[in-house]
Amino acid sequence: MADTAMTAARFAKGMTFDEYVTFTGSAENLAREGFDVRRFSSVRPRLDWSGFLRERYAKAALGEDQTAAIRWLVAQPGGPAKILVLSEDWSSDCRRDVPYLARLAAAGGLELRIFARDGNAMLMKGLPDPGSTPNADLVHAYASTRASTSSTATSSTRPSITRRGSSATCAPRGTERRRTRPSSGAGARSASCSNRRSSTCGQAPGSTRS
Repeated sequence: MADTAMTAARFAKGMTFDEYVTFTGSAENLAREGFDVRRFSSVRPRLDWSGFLRERYAKAALGEDQTAAIRWLVAQPGGPAKILVLSEDWSSDCRRDVPYLARLAAAGGLELRIFARDGNAMLMKGLPDPGSTPNADLVHAYASTRASTSSTATSSTRPSITRRGSSATCAPRGTERRRTRPSSGAGARSASCSNRRSSTCGQAPGSTRS
């Protein structure tokens, strides 16, 4: 299913990291339902996290070994060429991980595109109804079935990485969210891949955090 949901033309319409940050602070995005961790409840309009994302990216730094690892991976025959991310700024996982994915993409010369996961309403659990949001088909194609069908599931930023010369995708092994330190976990999380469909970023409020 993942192979049919994404095409080169559609991928090109995704947002770069800079475009995503701008979108995050836009009136269009803020009008959508979001989540306020201070109240631990859904809110509309949603909070503006664009400044936080810019600051997070500015402070993000890859070590020499991480930079070397992603460049080595890209240079391999059939290595990754593109990174697709489904993200929602209300998610603390996304705010933590997406800036590091942008740094990894820049270091490896990978083309990164970001798509909003939700529509106007926040997806609390499960999968969206087909056609209910602009990217519902992408969520169905790339979301972890195990994580999406459990009311207490967790999901982290697991990008789809498209290999050169094929339509295969890969994602870090495992379906459960793992807490990692940003300074050391970003490279390892994105470099360990298996040929399985990838998941999405955007943990539903009230889900179990490890």
